Amino acid sequence: MRCLEELRPCLDRLDGVLSGVQRRRQGVSGTLNVGVVSPPTGGSHFSEIVKVFQDRHPGCRVVVHDVAMTSALAPLRAGEIDVVALRLPVDQDDLVIGPIPSDERRALAVARGHRLADRTVVELEDLADERVARLPGLPRETEEAILPARTPSGAVIERTGTSRPRSWSSSGWSRAASSCT
Repeated sequence: MRCLEELRPCLDRLDGVLSGVQRRRQGVSGTLNVGVVSPPTGGSHFSEIVKVFQDRHPGCRVVVHDVAMTSALAPLRAGEIDVVALRLPVDQDDLVIGPIPSDERRALAVARGHRLADRTVVELEDLADERVARLPGLPRETEEAILPARTPSGAVIERTGTSRPRSWSSSGWSRAASSCT
């Protein structure tokens, strides 16, 4: 009996190692919860990536969750999702950036009658005299990448305190630009 008591810690560690080897041989299993801010953040091949992953790991089910752009990191940090596809840059000490599934250009939405509504391209300089919506809840570095506080020439781009620009009207929105550089 005394010999078994002395060997118990060693046997327990060996049992743990063998269990780990067995799990690795069986592959990935369980549920992978993926947060997606919007379909484009997952990339144009997102559905294909999920299918290939599930084909390679039939014991793992992928569940895609919609997450709010302004609080996409909260469910990740709370353990409600395992990974999240969102806009970069994100420079947070507790996060690791993995593969980038898409690289998308900025787009601008304005009211139909807005002075920029008929443009196909809008430069950041064109926004110097505009009021634009603040994007509350985003990491500062992400908000600055999406919409800098200043134009390349140094002019201030004024931000409103809300997520809806004041130029919105009951007539709705129009796509002002296919590209915003």
